[in-house]
Amino acid sequence: MSILVEELKSLASMTTGKQHDCMVEMLGDARDVVMCSIHDVFTDDEIRKIKRRVKPKAKECYKNAFLLTELFPDKVQYVEGKFTCMKFVSLEHAWNKVGDKYVDITMEMALKRNPKDEEYMSLGCYSYGEILDVAVKLGYYGEVYKRLRECP
Repeated sequence: MSILVEELKSLASMTTGKQHDCMVEMLGDARDVVMCSIHDVFTDDEIRKIKRRVKPKAKECYKNAFLLTELFPDKVQYVEGKFTCMKFVSLEHAWNKVGDKYVDITMEMALKRNPKDEEYMSLGCYSYGEILDVAVKLGYYGEVYKRLRECP
């Protein structure tokens, strides 16, 4: 069983009320995902376009994943969930899905790290239209899962 799912189960057991209900819902939505390299899903020309237009930056995963979805709205979906950082600390995070493959441009392009070295757990996968609606309402990137699921 994944470290991230175990962490969610532990949090669910320590909470009550709406927070507990949200953790249980997250457990139902949680999906382990296997990451691949951007080179497995994008052409060299597309990667150059990502570098020029998205310009992935560290500590801006929500923006990076949003902008990649915006750049290729018919090809790329936006994903929110959690991942392990250095294999032992979990963080909320955003990355992308291209067809049936998952890529993390923040990890690979901004941090120069291999996303395959970490564990990822998806909570939700969204189209450009869905994430645009949330971003317009909030005025910032991220929190798509929380807003669409109405979690605290």
